[in-house]
Amino acid sequence: NACCIVPEKREEVTTEGGIDVIKNSSVLVKVIQKLKDVNIKVSLFIDPDLDQISASSEIGADIIEIHSGEYCKLVNEGSDSENEFSKISNASKYAESLALEVHLGHGINFNSIVKLSSIEIIKEFNIGHFIISESIFSGLKDTITKFKDLIEKGRNKQ
Repeated sequence: NACCIVPEKREEVTTEGGIDVIKNSSVLVKVIQKLKDVNIKVSLFIDPDLDQISASSEIGADIIEIHSGEYCKLVNEGSDSENEFSKISNASKYAESLALEVHLGHGINFNSIVKLSSIEIIKEFNIGHFIISESIFSGLKDTITKFKDLIEKGRNKQ
């Protein structure tokens, strides 16, 4: 149904940033076309950068997943995260203007989801790692229910 292309270095435990679509466009355009030839929607995991969003649209991506790691790190540290939130919000709006579906992922937890979910353009939050980790302590059903409630709280803040 869908494939998200994510950059990873061999030594990384988890992805530490978005793919550089501009630098890798000649390779990505070929991969995207192969996937689309068999009716698979293509998502690119990118930083909240307008040039990367433009390049994603130009090479045929259907979806972008914006890397939210820096924002979430600042929230968890109790640091000023407003600038990073604005980047994500502006990037989401720009992507929507290019007819790209917007997803968000990396580092999302209970502390960051309410504000992030206030960006109504975002269609999907990728929070699997935290949900599974938290469910060890709270149970899967309760963890998912809490996340759904927090997303709804963020959506209703508009």
